[in-house]
Amino acid sequence: MKTRDQQNVAFLQWVLPKMGYRWAGFRKPRNQVMKRVWKRAGDLGFKSLEEYRAYLKIKPDEWEKLDGLMNVTISRFFRDRKLWDGLSKKIFPEMANKCSPDSVRIWSAGCCNGEEPYSVCIAAEKSGIYSQIDVLAADRNPEALGRAKKGHYPPSSLKELTKKEKEQFFHWNEQIQLFEIDKRLKKQVTFEKLDISKSLPDGTFDLIFCRNLAFTYFLENEQKKFLKNITELLRDGGCLIIGSNETLPDSASFHQPDRSIPVYQYKRE
Repeated sequence: MKTRDQQNVAFLQWVLPKMGYRWAGFRKPRNQVMKRVWKRAGDLGFKSLEEYRAYLKIKPDEWEKLDGLMNVTISRFFRDRKLWDGLSKKIFPEMANKCSPDSVRIWSAGCCNGEEPYSVCIAAEKSGIYSQIDVLAADRNPEALGRAKKGHYPPSSLKELTKKEKEQFFHWNEQIQLFEIDKRLKKQVTFEKLDISKSLPDGTFDLIFCRNLAFTYFLENEQKKFLKNITELLRDGGCLIIGSNETLPDSASFHQPDRSIPVYQYKRE
């Protein structure tokens, strides 16, 4: 008899390719995802994943609900600290000079609970360009967007920050036992519900953050389609920022100025 984890792995390896996802991306966070799947199966009255799998075969509408359970909500402020230090010291100032007097338009794709777009604001403040940035933070998960708009975080979300950064950009709310992001940082961020597998935002951007998302979870063909689509949103000379453990499926149109950080500059042909 298969263990519960073996059941989980077998289910994901069957279901993920059918939704355009890669098993390799879900291997580590599989417990987080499968906890939701088991709950969904139980809510439908099923006692096993085999029963739920049979249900999926006869109920096409259930696939959309299942897709909504695939969200991986792992994030923190200044995740991959080296990247953020590079952005603060070099990339942001250069981008601000290039875009001046216009605003630097930034898209955080898959913003989750808001740590990434607010990290953008902190880095911009440290770079002295905060007033120039315009940040769009998008995610398909309405619960995550709700948390992002509130801006309340446990200490674990701030573990990459220095003491000075915590004191400057957060305050401790004793009543709810959480850190609150400075209200001023919220002013430059607009939140939007958006599923990147189905649609993209309007306009063009100087910087697009797509870290630990499409290039981790999508199948390679889907990655290539997505990359082609988002390059249409990047202004000439703009930058695409991906996860430190990710690679682009096609980097022909991109230049990596500093190979120590995953920032790729786009050059139109």
